[in-house]
Formats: sequence, C-alpha cells, structure tokens
Amino acid sequence: QALNMERAANIDGAVTLYREALKDDPQFTPASGNLGIIHLQQGLKDEAAVEFERALKNIPDPRYHWGLAAIFSEHKLYSLAIYHYGEAVKASSADPSLHKALAVTYGAMGRLDSAEEEYGKALAIAPGNEAARLGLAAVLIRKNQVDRGLAELKKALEANPANKEIHRLLGGAYEKK
Repeated sequence: QALNMERAANIDGAVTLYREALKDDPQFTPASGNLGIIHLQQGLKDEAAVEFERALKNIPDPRYHWGLAAIFSEHKLYSLAIYHYGEAVKASSADPSLHKALAVTYGAMGRLDSAEEEYGKALAIAPGNEAARLGLAAVLIRKNQVDRGLAELKKALEANPANKEIHRLLGGAYEKK
C-alpha cells in the first residue's frame, strides 16, 4: 500500500505506512530502503542514511548503495562514497549516471586518472551524456592535457552549441593553452 501511495504522489501517506510496517517488522527491508529514498528526495540526509544502512543489512540493493554514496560524497567522506558507488556499479554497470557520479567523487579526491576512467565508461555507455563529456574535459584540463580537454569540449559544443557553460569552459581551456 505504501508503494502505491508513493506512486500516487502521496508521500506523507507512504512515509506513515512505511513507518507502521517497520514498527510491525523492523527487518522489513523494502520499507527501510524506500523510506531512505523518500528521505533523500526530501533532503533529510541523516534520516536517509540510517534507513539505507538498515536496508543494506539484508538486501544489497544498488539504489540504497547509490543513496548512501551520494550522502557520503556530499559530506566529503569520499572513501565511503567510492565504496558504495562501487557496490552500486557492480549491480548496475550499464548505468552511465553511476559512472559519472563515481567520476565526480574521484575528481573531488584528486584521483584524476580514476575520474577519467569512469567518465570514459559513462561515455562508452551513453556517448551523448553532456555532463560526463564536460566532466571528462574538466579532468583532462586539470591533468594539463588541454588539447584532449578541448577536443571533448568541441564534441560537446557540436551537440549543444547554445550551452553557455561549454563556451565558458572553452574560453578557460584556451587561456590555459
């Protein structure tokens, strides 16, 4: 019933039913996991982390790993974020957004080779993924591989010539050159 309420956009009702289900059975993993997802969407990250941890004790659902990874990354707990993104990727390796998120985390840590590799995986799955292409370009420029970064930015510009961010990044890359 809670899932039906969630689908009908009755989030408060779904939260109430998930909590009731967990009172009846604290080990009811889908209720914890779905409650974690709702909390994350509502910006209640601490509550979401607690529910994801509870859920992951019983079911290694990639959505719960992804949620925890996003929370840990935001709090700059990068090693934990990488672990959970890695677990999510194991189950959903064809999801380019997971590879992109992992690349962003590696980039924030300064692990630019790993970031480049993950952006490459995201682009291999979805060549039109503009965010991954811009992320890859930024990493390449940070690695002082400006010509390769410019090539990626030009590809992004061909796909979306009206994007001001691409033009700004191109300008910055040419200044570095």
